[in-house]
Amino acid sequence: MCLYLLVLYRIAIFALNDLNFTKSARSLIINLSLVKANHAAVSAQSNVRKCLVKIRKIALISLGTLGLGIGAVAAVVPLLPSFPFLLTAALCFGKSSERLNNWFLNTKLYKHNLESYLEGKGMTIKAKVRLCTVVSLTMLIGFFMMRRIPIGQAILAVVWICHLIYFIRCVKTIDVKM
Repeated sequence: MCLYLLVLYRIAIFALNDLNFTKSARSLIINLSLVKANHAAVSAQSNVRKCLVKIRKIALISLGTLGLGIGAVAAVVPLLPSFPFLLTAALCFGKSSERLNNWFLNTKLYKHNLESYLEGKGMTIKAKVRLCTVVSLTMLIGFFMMRRIPIGQAILAVVWICHLIYFIRCVKTIDVKM
């Protein structure tokens, strides 16, 4: 579209030079053509923005679906935590689509694993133990892989201790019967 307007603009300039229009008439026609070209550029920018919004929405829905899928598998597998994956799904669905967000907030998977934590009530003891066990095992593997890097082991140990302190002391433990 912009190329088409540019060609029309060039043709108009040549035509004006050949017909010996007055200077004010030329400037008026040139200004009108520039306004049309500017309008086309703004329209193209808005089309690009709309396209980027659609791409972002598709990416968030895809990432949310992936998080939901892994979270659903993790709810069944004993050592895999479902919490971070379901949290990712909740965030992605919340930012991409109101309809998907409402659907996700009404699933049993969300209600059993995330709802109480996100409402500030806390986590069940089972969820806390599961999450801390997986993180501890993962960090233990990293700790052994860093045998020759004592500073790495020290940093990993500090992160592990802070993680345990946070989940034991800061995250409330709730009864399943609540």
